[in-house]
Amino acid sequence: MSFSSVGIRMAIIRRMHKDGSISYIARVKDSCGKWYKAKAFDKLVDAKRHDRELKAERDNNVLALSTENKKITLNEYWEQWFEECRYTISEGWKQKQRKYFFNYINPRLGNKRLLDINNRDLEGFMKQLKDGGLGQQMLLHIYNLLHKMYEDAINIFELTYRNPVLKRFRPKIIIKEREFLSPEESKKLMEAVKDDLIGPTIWLQLLAGLRPSEAIILRVGSINFNTDTILIREAYDRCTRKIQPYPKQKNWGKAPIPPALKKYLTDICDKKQPEDFIVDKGYGSKHMNYEYYNQRLKILCAMAGVKIITSHELRHSATEIYYEAGASAEDLRRLLNQKSLSATARYIHRSDSRLQSIAAKIGL
Repeated sequence: MSFSSVGIRMAIIRRMHKDGSISYIARVKDSCGKWYKAKAFDKLVDAKRHDRELKAERDNNVLALSTENKKITLNEYWEQWFEECRYTISEGWKQKQRKYFFNYINPRLGNKRLLDINNRDLEGFMKQLKDGGLGQQMLLHIYNLLHKMYEDAINIFELTYRNPVLKRFRPKIIIKEREFLSPEESKKLMEAVKDDLIGPTIWLQLLAGLRPSEAIILRVGSINFNTDTILIREAYDRCTRKIQPYPKQKNWGKAPIPPALKKYLTDICDKKQPEDFIVDKGYGSKHMNYEYYNQRLKILCAMAGVKIITSHELRHSATEIYYEAGASAEDLRRLLNQKSLSATARYIHRSDSRLQSIAAKIGL
C-alpha cells in the first residue's frame, strides 16, 4: 500500500490498494487543529467535493466532534458538569452555582447547543444582564461560572476546543475600601459590649481576627489557655445553614489570644463544657445565628457611639489594632489565616492620622 499527496492545497491522499484499486481521501483539520473524520472515495472528483465541504465547515467554525457531542445543549452539559466535575466542592458553593445558572444563564442560553454559543452571544448576554440592573459582583460570579464550564468542556470533557467566554467580557470590579473602626473606637465598642450576649463574639473578632463564620460557632474546646491559642477548625455556611468541619481556607488554622481577651474569656469558658459554643444565644447547645449577630452588632455600635459596621468589617478593624501594635503584613496574613499577601493587602487601610504622625517626625 502506498500513499501520495495530490496537491498540497487540496490535502487529498491517494491510496493504492493491493488489488490495484485506488481510493482518494480528503484530510482537513478544523480551526482548532483537529482532524475531521476521514472518508474514502473511488473518484478524485468526489474527494475534491468533500474536501471543499470540509473546508467550508472549517471556515464556519464547525468543529470535528462526534454527532452526539455536537448536539449537546448548554443545559444538558450543565447537568453533566455539575454532577461529575464539581462533586468535591462544598454544598454551599454548589447551591450558589445552581442559583446563578438557573436564575440567569439557563433562561437565556440553556436551550442553545454548546457549540453554537459564540462570542457575540456571550457579549449580548452579559450586556442584557447589566442593562437589567444586575450588579457588577453578581455579573462577575456568572462570568466566572460560564468561563469555568467552558474551560472544563475543553480540557476535561473534550466537548469543544474553543471558549467563547472571552476575558474582555469579564466585569471590572471597583474594589472599595471597607469601613473599619480605629483602635480607639474598637476599645470603646468592646467596653460597651462586655456584658452583652454577643460580646464574646465581638471580642474574638477584634482581638483574634476571626471571621464571622468562625466566631459565631467557636466552641470552648477550641480555646487553649495554656498556649494562648485558638484552634480554628469549623465555620458556619450561610447557604446551607450548617456547620462545616473546616474554615474558609480549608485547612485548620490558629489565632492568638491577647491577655485582655484571655482574661475576658476565662470566666465564660469556666461555666461551659468543651463542646459548648462560646455564645449560644440562650438556647443551650444551639449556636447564635448569623443574621441575629449582624443585627445586634449594628444596635451595639450605635449605643457605643462608634460608626456602624458589619461583622466582616470587625475583622478589618482587628488588623488596625495589630498594625498599630507593630504587626507586619506577614503577621497580619497569619492572623487572618489567609493564603496570600495580596488578599491581606485589602485589610491594611490607608490611615491619614498614622501618615501625619510619621510625617511630623521627618525633618532636615
